[in-house]
Amino acid sequence: MCFNYNVMVRRLMLTGTLDWAEATRDSIRSSCMKEITANKTLQKKEENGTAPSVMETIQRIACPNECSEKGQCVKGNCVCINGYGSSDCSLDLNAPPEVNGINIDEGGICDVEHCEKAYVSGDDFIDSLDLKCRIQKISIDSSGHRTEEETFYVQGHHESLFEVHCPILQDQSRRRKRSTSDDKTFVVEFKISVTNTGKMYSSAHSLFVLDAECQDVANVSGETRFVL
Repeated sequence: MCFNYNVMVRRLMLTGTLDWAEATRDSIRSSCMKEITANKTLQKKEENGTAPSVMETIQRIACPNECSEKGQCVKGNCVCINGYGSSDCSLDLNAPPEVNGINIDEGGICDVEHCEKAYVSGDDFIDSLDLKCRIQKISIDSSGHRTEEETFYVQGHHESLFEVHCPILQDQSRRRKRSTSDDKTFVVEFKISVTNTGKMYSSAHSLFVLDAECQDVANVSGETRFVL
């Protein structure tokens, strides 16, 4: 493979930064890995059988993003040090994930008839037993008065690095506190945050549960209101 160093030097002079170098490096690495996978000659060991093949030598050092200096490259895969994860060890496992919104496609609304879980969108969600959802329940009456009722914790269901499902209406009749405010509840709000470790939680975002057959959403001076 040939590298056009003149092009690289011109890019550096024009941009004054090496931000583009990571993408170039990953592209070169990908091309090299394809080449050694397809070329049987590069996979052969030396005649004495003790020296590694060209493929093995390259695999030892060809890891994504050089493991972000947070891990060791082993046969093309990063073995991360404690506290870091992902394919290139760039993910700080102790940092909370980033949450962008709840039920984004529905505008943060859920119909009570089929609202069994919240669809949490964000980044850096880790598939582990410590993936939890913290859910604060708030009752809102027809005048807009809010009553905080309870906070509970449930196991999050990992869908991808960018989405987690949080059960919210599992046996809510058992969870619900009997009070006079229950009779006046017009809409229920769930404020949901997520943790990868059971310790550091993300920022909280709201999901509003209403009866779509008789209730609707209105925007009054930039504020969300619920009406019959």
